[in-house]
Amino acid sequence: MDLAVGAADTLYDLPIKLAAALGFFAAAGVEVHLWEYPGGMAALEAVREGHADVGAGPFDALVLANARGASLQSFFVYGRTPQLVLAASSRTLPPQPTIQHLVGKLVGVTSLGSASHRFLRLVLLDAGVPESAVRVVPVGAEARAAEALRAGSIDGFCGLDPWMTRLERSGDVRVLADSRSVRSSDALFQGAMPGGCLFAPYARSKAGDPGIERVAQAVFQALKWLRTAELSDWNALASKAAWARDVGTTSAAVAVSLQGYTADGGLPEGGARTAWRTLVRLYPELSGVPLSLSRLHTEHYALLARARLRL
Repeated sequence: MDLAVGAADTLYDLPIKLAAALGFFAAAGVEVHLWEYPGGMAALEAVREGHADVGAGPFDALVLANARGASLQSFFVYGRTPQLVLAASSRTLPPQPTIQHLVGKLVGVTSLGSASHRFLRLVLLDAGVPESAVRVVPVGAEARAAEALRAGSIDGFCGLDPWMTRLERSGDVRVLADSRSVRSSDALFQGAMPGGCLFAPYARSKAGDPGIERVAQAVFQALKWLRTAELSDWNALASKAAWARDVGTTSAAVAVSLQGYTADGGLPEGGARTAWRTLVRLYPELSGVPLSLSRLHTEHYALLARARLRL
């Protein structure tokens, strides 16, 4: 089973990374090959074009793709919130910055049209700041953005953990908008906004694919591990996975973002409506598109995983 993932150097797809590192895919009876792409939209296109069997990425990206003609379905939602953070540089902006301080400034996003770019656009819209008043710069992965912030090359950045927690702890940034917790995310999006999800071509998901069942079961197991893991567990994991070797930052970031992962793989109530409403605000041309929200996600695979693991 080929699984396309984006956000490779972040904790956005943490349950998938855990499932691979802790052997949960193998235990579920499925051999999974993780293929890294430069962002969730690229992973989505890989599945759409048949280069991968299933993918992982932002739920709103899947909704947007379907509104533009794709036929994909989410089958397991592991992100309860988008987990994105918009932060201002402590080096180039005032000690107590506001969104208005970004006017005329350089703000980094991973890529134009990405989830981080959409989040920035939404925050600006809510603050009454025209997008044209901010100079949006695609900076690539979070590691490059961190370097740019520390060098003073950009004045703000919209990104994911563990990088945002690392930048906060070092004093390099101050948070302007945060969607890691359920409370802050629901306030920003005016409802439950799903984050990361596993998805597949609609026809394959609808058919009840055994491979998809096993992938969902493994990621569900990873979510259970995440809820009970202690520092000793993270230390043990660090010896198996390079991405987890900075145990202090990883565990601190997970503590901040833990609410941002679902407990059972289900779509948060009203999540599809919130995602669609948000996208229509950002892309008014979508308002007349006849999109079936019920086709966007199935609970079938999460329910099977819960039954098998007796949640």
